[in-house]
Amino acid sequence: ADHAHDLWPALAGRMYSMLGFSFSCVNDYPRSYRALAKAKPLALQANDHKGLVQVVNGLGSYYTQLGQYEEALVEFQQARALTVEDGDISSQASCANNVGICLQELKRFSEARKEYEHCWRLSMQEGSPEGQARACVRLGSIFLQQGAVLRGVLCLRKASMVFQELKLLGDLADASVLLGRGIIHGRDKLPWSVADQQHRAAVFLNAALRVSKAVDLHPTHMASRMYLGLLALWCGDADEAVQQVESYL
Repeated sequence: ADHAHDLWPALAGRMYSMLGFSFSCVNDYPRSYRALAKAKPLALQANDHKGLVQVVNGLGSYYTQLGQYEEALVEFQQARALTVEDGDISSQASCANNVGICLQELKRFSEARKEYEHCWRLSMQEGSPEGQARACVRLGSIFLQQGAVLRGVLCLRKASMVFQELKLLGDLADASVLLGRGIIHGRDKLPWSVADQQHRAAVFLNAALRVSKAVDLHPTHMASRMYLGLLALWCGDADEAVQQVESYL
């Protein structure tokens, strides 16, 4: 990248962008930011729209991982403007999702919901069932946060069926954890009997545990253990609760 800096700024910009992404994947955030900060002016200098989209999305992800959601929102909004200009539907859907995540973290739930709904419509326009399902997961999480528990659970259930059909195991595990958690925390707002709620939560959380172990997803594996422990407490099985929490620890 350093050698290409002056001769081919567009190429150098994309290389720095990939370096920035790679450093962020191994949690080396200072070097990630330095690489992305080098990439952005090069992409602008070369008028490389696609390269610039990669860079600003990388910066948005960097700020998101550090919890700096206002800064991330600025970058993702810039990425959105570029993808609209290019007419790239898939990238527009991704940008709507990223903007929605930032707004949700900033507790701007109504705005976030609009972004997820827009993401769903774009995914439908593109003919992407996985994109629609991922938007459904985001909408489900919004509904759960706002107390519309049944609506959230139904939204997540619909998404999990698509993930299962498409064999998107990581997405299936994440949705299953959200389903189990939603039932446990929102049980007072669900129309099902206690036994039915406990059974459904167990089915979803055990599915999340099984899938996350199979594909080596540590965060989802840990979350499923924790909520299985909470479920065991709810069911009155203290020994099972202790076993799950010990596994989590």
